[in-house]
Amino acid sequence: MSSRHMVTERRTFSIAAAQSSQLNKAYQTLLSPLLRAEYILAKQGIYEDENEKLEDPEFITEIMDIRQEIEDASDDETLTRLSKKNKEKIDLTIGQVSQLIQDRNWKAAKTASTRLKYLLGIDKAAEKKIHHY
Repeated sequence: MSSRHMVTERRTFSIAAAQSSQLNKAYQTLLSPLLRAEYILAKQGIYEDENEKLEDPEFITEIMDIRQEIEDASDDETLTRLSKKNKEKIDLTIGQVSQLIQDRNWKAAKTASTRLKYLLGIDKAAEKKIHHY
């Protein structure tokens, strides 16, 4: 095989790998309601700011309380109950985000997607602790 063919093959492989990576990222974005919302918001020029804080003290308190309940939970039954309750909130919030995006209410959609991010964090914490037992 000539060196020209090897270069061409490497270039083809590199392009295919890059396209595969982009396709996988797009697929993951479509699968995740949060990533999907963030993508749509970004297309509207509204970006997620890691340092941005929630302005809803009631929601922040609720999140902190739920996280504490998860941390204090000492059995699977309690964790499962907390997780189920949180998943219901996640489903509700996903519906809200979808509706707000459909209504083109970008500011409210961003706020709702930030709330979703916090709820998903609770879900991960609960799942991690459930699998710890």
